[in-house]
Amino acid sequence: RTKRLKRAVGLPGNKARCVGFSPDGSRLAVGCVDGGVHVLDAKSLRRLKIIKTHADVVTDLKFSPCGSMLATCSADQFVDVFDAKLDAYKRLSRCAGHSATVRHLDWSADSETLRSVCSAYEILYFSPASGKQVMKNQRDQKWATW
Repeated sequence: RTKRLKRAVGLPGNKARCVGFSPDGSRLAVGCVDGGVHVLDAKSLRRLKIIKTHADVVTDLKFSPCGSMLATCSADQFVDVFDAKLDAYKRLSRCAGHSATVRHLDWSADSETLRSVCSAYEILYFSPASGKQVMKNQRDQKWATW
């Protein structure tokens, strides 16, 4: 079976590192090596917003299960959370505490907790609203991905 490219978009002077769709499939976020995030309309690939947030490569990004937030992480050791409602993408919080490049993110199923893992194998939990680290045991938490 032959597969065909249906659509492509250029990121002038930039390289994509990670991508993520919003839960409703209407938005596509692209994390780039320059620390920026491009938010696109998923159907037309029209650029809706460019967010310059990190000082180093964006290593992962994910929309919250409820679709109202976008989290990004980077080699700069931070996790940033943005308001994705109405395509504003204003930063809600910055989560700090990792000692190495933050590699991956995951949301709790209820969008109330964010977990991240770094190259030093630290798993940290954060409140996306405040950016503060959550110290409560998360063993029984249901996560959006596995």
